[in-house]
Amino acid sequence: MELQIRYKRSIGIALVLASITVALDSLVVGIQGQFPFSLFSGFVTLYGGILFLKNPYFRVSKHELVLYKLIGQVDRTYSLKSWQDLSVENDRVYWKNGNDSEKIPIYKWLVNEGDWETLKTRIQGSSQS
Repeated sequence: MELQIRYKRSIGIALVLASITVALDSLVVGIQGQFPFSLFSGFVTLYGGILFLKNPYFRVSKHELVLYKLIGQVDRTYSLKSWQDLSVENDRVYWKNGNDSEKIPIYKWLVNEGDWETLKTRIQGSSQS
């Protein structure tokens, strides 16, 4: 079973709304005859918001965890023998590599709430098997 974990939608929505506010401010500044310097930051914020809404954060299958950059490119891949190679402690995901345990840069506050609960349930369910 493969899980695709998304970013928290509220972050993307907040960024899109912020970019709309910046665009309206730039319009007012432009009407006043000045150059709207904030327009560039508005476009960057809009782009970031769209990426948060569109792209996955990471994907977990039986044999690997693939962590993506916000722009959609693969950032890191962790090989798994099974779901039991993963654990969740203090709202952080850990990867068991032999006798070592490595903290994966996955942050609960960035993860869609429903996806986080599904991931946690799946990982905890595999450790009880």
